[in-house]
Amino acid sequence: MHIPYTVNLAAPAPATWEFAVQVIREDIVRAAEVGAPFAVTHPGSHTAKSTPEQGLDRIVAALERCRDVFEALHGRANGGSDAAAATSGPAAAASDAAAGDPDRCGPGDVPA
Repeated sequence: MHIPYTVNLAAPAPATWEFAVQVIREDIVRAAEVGAPFAVTHPGSHTAKSTPEQGLDRIVAALERCRDVFEALHGRANGGSDAAAATSGPAAAASDAAAGDPDRCGPGDVPA
């Protein structure tokens, strides 16, 4: 199951970020209820209002709040144009920091 593209775990606006965390948690639970083997989400965009590092920090914080239900993180957002975790390094860092298990987070279609 793919979580809606409107979710932005890297969002600098607190209300947008809290909404993203809520949607992720609810949709992962729904995926399990319908028997989906996993749920995938894009990390989101840090936007022009923050740095990529700040966006990555917000992604990690969001995943930490979803650790009990988190499944998989896709490597891109917006076709890769502004993904806070658009490289395997940040995706791996988010995985390691939040999920504690790098096998639970894949790079998706991260460019080489």
